[in-house]
Amino acid sequence: MEKNLSNIQESNKKQVPLTIRRNNQIKNAFDGDVLERRKTAKILTKYIERLKAGAVLAIDAPWGEGKTWFGLNWAKQLEDEYGHKVVYINSFKQDYIEDAFILIASEIQNALDNKKINTLNFKEKATNVINAYIPVASKILIRTLGRLILNTAEQEVNQEIADTTSSIIKEKINNYSEDKSSVESFINELKTICANEEKPIVIFIDELDRCKPTFAVQIIERIKHLFDVPNLVFVLLLHRKQLENAIIGVYGKGTDAQTYLGKFINLFFCLPKNYTRNEDQSISQVSTFITNELKRYGYETCVYPETNLKDQIADNFKNELSEWVIAKRMSLRDIEHACALFIMSNIRKKDGLLSYLIALKIKEKDLYNRLLLDEKEAHREAANNLSKLINNDYDIKEWPNLYFKMLEECHFLHIGSFKTVHDCQYLKNHSKRIFDTKITSVDFRETLNKIDLPLEIK
Repeated sequence: MEKNLSNIQESNKKQVPLTIRRNNQIKNAFDGDVLERRKTAKILTKYIERLKAGAVLAIDAPWGEGKTWFGLNWAKQLEDEYGHKVVYINSFKQDYIEDAFILIASEIQNALDNKKINTLNFKEKATNVINAYIPVASKILIRTLGRLILNTAEQEVNQEIADTTSSIIKEKINNYSEDKSSVESFINELKTICANEEKPIVIFIDELDRCKPTFAVQIIERIKHLFDVPNLVFVLLLHRKQLENAIIGVYGKGTDAQTYLGKFINLFFCLPKNYTRNEDQSISQVSTFITNELKRYGYETCVYPETNLKDQIADNFKNELSEWVIAKRMSLRDIEHACALFIMSNIRKKDGLLSYLIALKIKEKDLYNRLLLDEKEAHREAANNLSKLINNDYDIKEWPNLYFKMLEECHFLHIGSFKTVHDCQYLKNHSKRIFDTKITSVDFRETLNKIDLPLEIK
């Protein structure tokens, strides 16, 4: 008894975090690879090794599907296991930079800074390109700000802008040949550097679809015009649809963004959604991912020795959420969010409604909000959606058909379409599979209030 009490007190001292800061420092490539992304990387690496002519590849997946995790691990693998020089750029963190060329050239120089390379020569040629590419408007702004800081009169500043504009445009025209030569000189220097490498240099550019549209478009244009050299391969991690929207935002609604993007990117690959149902209907990869996510949130410290329900609660949530990942096409980020809501709910008993309502909150917010308001039509709509998930190729009493059917009956029981549980064909016999005990009634509000705190505090 004393030992049991001591365990409870120790458990209460430990606080479970509700948010986790991701660590992007990779020690070993593909550690914790529950979705078997290493297999995808192996296939892609074969392409890299055959791209001596240089190329731009794109890894396409929606937000929250693990592009960054995959990119960081593949980059680490290329460097450690295959001997490639690798550069990794988070473009979203750098989109304040005036020109994308500065970002890419600087990162290349930092990665290749060794005795074999004349870095001063590379830097000088890159600087000449920067001077050639800085927009006229930026030069005018720089000079104008200087005049304003010196409290120059407004009339004089306006005249200064006019004079500066004319002067810089003339300068641009006069220096056209020199600017062109600067670009060619830089490209030749880059060719020399890359040719000295045994294997292609690989530059990853992540978060391209989250940048300011102008910066995202500028990156792919700069890659094509200034970094298209042999033995240099770019890997762009992006959501293609979002990047196409950015292109349309920059060049107008009439732009054929798909064709435009195809001019700059040689090969597109879709990051596979590995968490799908197997032939035997199992979804082990999803379950493993959820288990690992709960461990990240310290779930193993949430022990309830007085009831010994911890394992049952975790297993129930994992098994049920796995079904919603497939049914609602939840992303990896959605799964992380769902696990955080599970921890926050502090459920101490089996509750078959919890993972279901969490999935609705994440993927069907409007329906979820209507359930919060206890609208009968919302319950009927939800029940109808559940009936569509039932696979008629399998027995209704088989999982997950039975699970979906019981949830459907829960909705009808809650709004009075069934008078008692005894009128529910499946709940009356199988409710213990998803609830702590045989149930006599269903109150969605009790579980909803575990996910969304009630507004009225008594």
